[in-house]
Amino acid sequence: MNSLNPTLFEIFRKLANSTPTATAVRHESVEYTYGELLEMANSAEAAIFELLSKCGTQTPDPIFICYWGENHPLALVLPLVCSKLGLTYVPISPLYPEERVKEIVTSLNGFLFGFENLGSRPKLKSTDLLERRERQEHLLGFYTSGTTGAPKLALIPESQILTNTEAAIQAQNLGRTDRVLAGLSLCHSGGLGIQALPGLLSGARLNLVKGLTPDVLADSKDDSNVMLLVPSFLQKLKLSRHNDQIIWKRFRLVGIGSAAFTADLIAPLLEAGTTVMNIYGLTEAGPVLFTEKLKRSEVPSIGLATTDTEWRIDPQTAELLVRGQIAQTVYRSENSIQRVHDENGWFNTRDRVELRNGKLYFLGRTNATFNIGGMKVHAEKVEAAIEGIPGVDGCLLVSRKHSVFGEILVAKVELTDSSLSKRQLIKMLRTRHPELTRYEIPREIEFVEKLARSTIGKKLRGRA
Repeated sequence: MNSLNPTLFEIFRKLANSTPTATAVRHESVEYTYGELLEMANSAEAAIFELLSKCGTQTPDPIFICYWGENHPLALVLPLVCSKLGLTYVPISPLYPEERVKEIVTSLNGFLFGFENLGSRPKLKSTDLLERRERQEHLLGFYTSGTTGAPKLALIPESQILTNTEAAIQAQNLGRTDRVLAGLSLCHSGGLGIQALPGLLSGARLNLVKGLTPDVLADSKDDSNVMLLVPSFLQKLKLSRHNDQIIWKRFRLVGIGSAAFTADLIAPLLEAGTTVMNIYGLTEAGPVLFTEKLKRSEVPSIGLATTDTEWRIDPQTAELLVRGQIAQTVYRSENSIQRVHDENGWFNTRDRVELRNGKLYFLGRTNATFNIGGMKVHAEKVEAAIEGIPGVDGCLLVSRKHSVFGEILVAKVELTDSSLSKRQLIKMLRTRHPELTRYEIPREIEFVEKLARSTIGKKLRGRA
């Protein structure tokens, strides 16, 4: 029974049938046409049928199709096939160790796919097994990054995916002439939901790479004109030997998001004439909730909603609440389901925001807001300031109990310049950012070798 018209797969199939010879994906110097991706989808569908047929009457319900691997066309095809069959697709980070992957797949009673187990298309005796099934309520399942604690499986209905895909296409004005550099992990809602699926379903060509690195951007053979990155990557890029080799003006649009950042960070892109779009979103409510085209020397805003999303700011906590078609996700833990929204449909993003001159400004995660001397300090603001100091590669702010001051700020800092002292760092911070209050200046600095990060580069606060 198909209550969706059209489904994600039907949109893709219509495009593939109308432009079968158009290039859809370029991956490791190999080009795949839309027709070839459709054939790959048929092969994946057949492989799924074969696995389920072996289960017979022991077929689990619901059925989870898992994928564990790096960026590959298969990671684009499997969610489309699951859309066709009414199953749930769960991509798993390639950074997870094998034992963790086994635990996940076992807990879901799922079926794990990778490059090696598709092979040639097997012959089928019957498809009755799935033809009699009702469509499952949720199309995608993402394990959240765990920036606020233990990762959770967020299950997302197809209607929400369709709403987000349309919003992403419209916000970025994606079309057949675009060549999208898809380098963020496709196991993350941002990598899959902001540019990979929207790019594919808009008729654009995806330049699919295993990971976004400075040398990829500096590659003169790459003809991408649209890309998505996170602030931490831009920060690392400034320190890279490839930085001067990047021709930003070839990009008509660069999307950026996932954390707070300063205007200085994107200045080189804007000076080159590139349009920079701040994109705010969450796995649970869609990765393209709010967008804003940024201007030079202006504090970056997240703008306003890209869809018919209702939103409001909690007057007590300053947290952003949203509701609508984009807030129908649930969490799955063991075999229990917990909805993410309250009885009135509101989803609390746990992000603090501020409305100024008709635009929203991201202040930071609730768990990254500290009370120092009775004053609220937003970690992302201070971290962005510290990361702008030459010789600093990354910063994570934490609070620590203190016998005299009650609570103090401690900055954990990654360095690229080992000669930079703690005293020099604090002095440069005060000089470069006189707007910071004495409560926002860390009282202690700890130099660390490496900060824990997610697959897209987000700092994992729960592991500091």
